[in-house]
Amino acid sequence: MESYYHILFDKLSEDQLERKKLGDLFTIKGGATPSTKYPEYFCQEGGIPWVGIKDLTSRKGKFIDRGETNITQEGYNSCSTYIIPEDSILFSCRGTIGVIAINDQQICFTRGLFGLFGDKFLKNYFWFLLKDNLEKIKGLGRGTVMSGMGQEDLRNFQINLPPRLLMVTFEQICEPFFQIQKTNEKEIRELLKLQKYFIELTN
Repeated sequence: MESYYHILFDKLSEDQLERKKLGDLFTIKGGATPSTKYPEYFCQEGGIPWVGIKDLTSRKGKFIDRGETNITQEGYNSCSTYIIPEDSILFSCRGTIGVIAINDQQICFTRGLFGLFGDKFLKNYFWFLLKDNLEKIKGLGRGTVMSGMGQEDLRNFQINLPPRLLMVTFEQICEPFFQIQKTNEKEIRELLKLQKYFIELTN
């Protein structure tokens, strides 16, 4: 699909492209972490799926459904994290900048990540668009020890947007493959959970 993306969009002339800010295409939300002083803010089962930076940067695959721990409703209410809709894009903006994933259920997340959501009918195109611009976006990072970028940096980042008809055509071709990958990754995660359970059971 990545090769097809470049075949379809790389040779477009400037007069076929429209300059847009990411903030015009996405709602961009930041995250937060409940205070770890209160154990009742966190849970393993139930609650609200919550993703930390390590959960995002250490995962394998394109999709993510949760992190190592969930947070309770009380924990959610205690901080400024935000629940983003399914099929949004998570983006790391601190430490290792530019790690991205698509969430396959509603989740919230820590500071140091951004949640981007916009036209859900173009989610696959936007995935490749961000990947194609990652090196330029990484240049927005500031700092030395822990580089990072702000929401306004990301909102104001400009990209070239092709005609909508081309984006929709690409989306229609990609969607079946993305759904297969989404299902496969979910099954792999479930199998890994079972493996972990049986290993713990036998130890």
